[in-house]
Amino acid sequence: MCAVRIGIIGTGGSTGIAAAHLDGYRMAEAARVTAVYDQNLEMAEKWLAQKEGRGIRICRDFDEFLDQIDGASICTPNFTHVDYVERLLRAGKHVFCEKPVGISEDGLEGLEDAAKASSRIHMVNFNYRNIPALQKIHEMIAGGELGTIYVYRHTMGGGRLANEAVPREWRLKKKLSGSGSLGDFGSHIFDTFFYLLGEGAGEFQKLDGNGKICVKERMEGGRMEPVENDDCTVLQGFTDTGVLFSALTSRVGALGNQLEIIGELGIVRFSMESPLAVIYQPRRRGEGFTGKAEQITAAPQNSRWEAAEHPEMLAASENAANFVRCIAENRRPETDILYGIKIQRIIDSVWNGMPVI
Repeated sequence: MCAVRIGIIGTGGSTGIAAAHLDGYRMAEAARVTAVYDQNLEMAEKWLAQKEGRGIRICRDFDEFLDQIDGASICTPNFTHVDYVERLLRAGKHVFCEKPVGISEDGLEGLEDAAKASSRIHMVNFNYRNIPALQKIHEMIAGGELGTIYVYRHTMGGGRLANEAVPREWRLKKKLSGSGSLGDFGSHIFDTFFYLLGEGAGEFQKLDGNGKICVKERMEGGRMEPVENDDCTVLQGFTDTGVLFSALTSRVGALGNQLEIIGELGIVRFSMESPLAVIYQPRRRGEGFTGKAEQITAAPQNSRWEAAEHPEMLAASENAANFVRCIAENRRPETDILYGIKIQRIIDSVWNGMPVI
């Protein structure tokens, strides 16, 4: 079988996610990265030089790019995702898109139609499913070790934008990003919730949020301009299966990625600081939670996890490799574009009309 020809749209600047995609394709024997497309040719050339991308073609227009690929990663700002996904699918290409799939529910109907009509593989990069500890928790819940789930609590965020000197980039503008921390981190939180709980997650019956802009203005074009979307959000709600849900998203500082799930027969806790560790406290019927919690070490699928400095990036790389496997096996990913649209609609249900102070 010939290698799948993969292209990357957007070589990136602030987060380096395109590099994680490239690393993943290099892991996959069935893939060959053949082209990149970026409106900033100088940035693309510099990026390829840094990544030793010999033999990878820099395309000056999109049609040229399409001629070089069988599938592509979309690593561009949120507002471009819908257009690129539709263009790739309608051209008969496979698609691996960064989350969220859009900036709002507007325009998702056309994207939904394109995804349903396509026979190609399409996938959204909800990479935290590849964290070994979360895979272990998924296995425990599916096996009934926690019993009925009572409470799900999750915190996720980052600290780069706590620096007031970071300029007003696209993530801080409604037209380019939609929501702020809610879309960026909330998309992962909702996906992790549905992944870990499976059918027990149910569907949200009530979900509310409150947001805050912590750094009100940032420099752009030589003057201070207002930040337009949330730096932090606090979410709360419940589902039709009776799960009480709460979450915090923050781009101005958070204790990484941490969650706690309370069930009738057990409690599990996770922190990204220890991506292989699950803290588990069981309970026997007729007793309270009186015993000590224990640590369970998840067994990773490969040795890269033992020395991973940035587990979220390794998880993204593994997702890119999984995208290639789905193509090779003609297997529909669980996190396809239609699923990504579901997550976007949940984000919109909170974002529309959410108080932001």
